Amino acid sequence: MASKGIALICMTLVTIMSTMISVEVMAQSDCTSTLITMASCLSFVTGSAKTPPASCCSSLSGVLQSNPRC
Repeated sequence: MASKGIALICMTLVTIMSTMISVEVMAQSDCTSTLITMASCLSFVTGSAKTPPASCCSSLSGVLQSNPRC
């Protein structure tokens, strides 16, 4: 009887963990596509440009408005 309870608890934990992992993977892919829109900032971030281009600033603004978590 106790082993069935432990098995049920384990199955519940596995279900919760797999749900959490899938949500995290989805969040990462959402951020990846969002951050790709900031490719124009790369020259500034890597130090090859002294100032960010205007497109970088507008991309950053868009990301902050649409998906600030990223």
